[in-house]
Amino acid sequence: MQIIKQSAGLSRPMTECLNYIYSHIKERITVKDLAEYTSNSASYISRLFKEEVGVSTSDYIRNAKLEASKNLLRFSDYSLADIANYFSFTSQSHFSQLFLKETGLTPKKYREKYYGTQWKGTANDIMTYTDESQE
Repeated sequence: MQIIKQSAGLSRPMTECLNYIYSHIKERITVKDLAEYTSNSASYISRLFKEEVGVSTSDYIRNAKLEASKNLLRFSDYSLADIANYFSFTSQSHFSQLFLKETGLTPKKYREKYYGTQWKGTANDIMTYTDESQE
């Protein structure tokens, strides 16, 4: 839902880029891929991405992959290596380093802390996770 709200004020190329990113989230995605998909130059897409979304293309893609990996850590029994491979990180070690930098927890600690927590929607349709034990 947040993606839909964000994309409401974005240009068509940016909306197309976001759609491409989320529909190819498990693949390695480059600015060149986005440029080809939207029939624009890579430099144009890079500049437009920074202007409209507020972060670089690579940062956005990395964060989208990390957010998606959080769901697999919470709701699946896939190994860390499988999750790293699924989202096309260069290695499990690289995935773990990026995850730790982003969340402050290693993927293993994150899974231990949040495994099996519920996904709940608030009145504003902003999705949050709460631990069942806190209810």
